[in-house]
Amino acid sequence: MLARLTPLSTPETGLPRRALALPLEPDTKRELAWLRVAGARCRVMRRSDLFHACAVLSLSGEQAALAYAQALFRALPGLLPGGLRLYAPGDAQVSFDEAWLLQLLNRARAGDLDSLTFLIGRRIAPHARRQVAFLIQRLAATKEIRGQSVEKNCA
Repeated sequence: MLARLTPLSTPETGLPRRALALPLEPDTKRELAWLRVAGARCRVMRRSDLFHACAVLSLSGEQAALAYAQALFRALPGLLPGGLRLYAPGDAQVSFDEAWLLQLLNRARAGDLDSLTFLIGRRIAPHARRQVAFLIQRLAATKEIRGQSVEKNCA
């Protein structure tokens, strides 16, 4: 299953879905919005194998962040036990998967490879850990994800 945008409550019961209430800094909010939009764009693409995704990445300046995000979002739904849950851009709540992705990016930027390895190892099967770590580190190294507006990503 590909990443799915999830409303904050279920239509059947009206009860809230499992979400985290995290205080987010403005940079982190922009980053989360960027990730949500990139994830939504990947919903229309076919699923991708991690090895294939890592091999076809474009390293051209502005497109690098989107290419890494697309490769990651096309592979993660098949690697995570419950799929990948992303809320719609603008939602105040943060899903567990979104919080996990933000923490991966944060640890990669800080150069904390031990924490990055631990976070990936807890949720990703051993055969895919190396490729996920590569994609996260490359995505974290791009400057576009923090400085770019969501509207530019949608274009």
